[in-house]
Amino acid sequence: MSPPGPLAGTFEPIAGADWPRQAVVVDDPAGTIIPAGADTLYTAVNRLLADGRTVARVPETGDIFIAHTQVDRAALAALADELTLPTVEVAEAPKSTRAIRAQRIGLFKPWVASMDEGWTRWVLEQYDFPMVNLSNEQIRSGEFTGSVDVLLFPDVESGIISKVVPEDNDYRGRFVPLPPEYSGGIDEWKSDEDQPENGKKTKAAPVAKPTKGGERIKKWVEGGGTVVALDSSADYFIDLFELPVTNVLADLKPDAFLCPGSTLRVEVDTTHPLGWGMRAEEAIYFADSPAFKTSVPDPRFDREVVVRYPEHVRDILLSGYLEGGEILERRAAVVEYRVGEGRVVLIGFRSQHRGQPLRTFKLLFNALYEVVD
Repeated sequence: MSPPGPLAGTFEPIAGADWPRQAVVVDDPAGTIIPAGADTLYTAVNRLLADGRTVARVPETGDIFIAHTQVDRAALAALADELTLPTVEVAEAPKSTRAIRAQRIGLFKPWVASMDEGWTRWVLEQYDFPMVNLSNEQIRSGEFTGSVDVLLFPDVESGIISKVVPEDNDYRGRFVPLPPEYSGGIDEWKSDEDQPENGKKTKAAPVAKPTKGGERIKKWVEGGGTVVALDSSADYFIDLFELPVTNVLADLKPDAFLCPGSTLRVEVDTTHPLGWGMRAEEAIYFADSPAFKTSVPDPRFDREVVVRYPEHVRDILLSGYLEGGEILERRAAVVEYRVGEGRVVLIGFRSQHRGQPLRTFKLLFNALYEVVD
């Protein structure tokens, strides 16, 4: 049988899709509102902030308001056309707004390759967030304190963050010691003799550099910095700051709890700045992630639960596999703590997982701005 020949017909090349855009216009508008649910609003906001423009959010809805004294009406319409943003022109500015400020973002990049770090970096780049990578040494030395406003930690386990030694026994068995110049995590530098070999940890070598990155982070946050921890990296910061919260899934065996990669239902506080643009119920991607049990508020910390799981297990699983789901009932999935003048945001799943769950990007993106009262 001979292979088919080329497809015959009259064809016309299509350079791209002509996406429809909703736009409400009025005579002599005071400004433009972009609904908080628009996925590409963050690209617009980041470009405007980088250009020195003032951008604000409406507290009741999270919508973006841009005064036409800040941005030319035609230029704003062109930007909205490019990004397919819905816009609503208004005759008067909203009665109450809160300005948002761009933050310098430092994305932690451990010497042990992290797939989640790469995906996180890619997602931030797609939305024009200002970002630099930070190594273990840059955090240990405190170099980051004057160059970034937000420390973003991708899904990296505590042992890798602290000392570049996996805590998972199976992972340890496959772990290859790094050269001395790449050994040690953010908390201490040790020689390659202190790395696990064939799954067994050798006798500890003397600490060559006693500086502790964790202590530097604590002081920096207390002075006004922000830490955003994704998925398993939350465990490190719970311990570091002694936060009144526990990961209820830590150390559970698969016969007690198993959710290797499923879509779960969560409930979102859409009035909180982290929840702006979200729906009251959302779907998240959960894969061997933590879940948080918050304790009675500690006078040292202000706590706000932004995302939680439903109160009954029957309402949690949307798609996939879940064993032991009752452990998740009413547990927190996203918590924000105020620590001194700064804050720690725990996002207990990969809200940016492989650049796919667009709806939950907002939880991460909202955490990367400063909202001015």
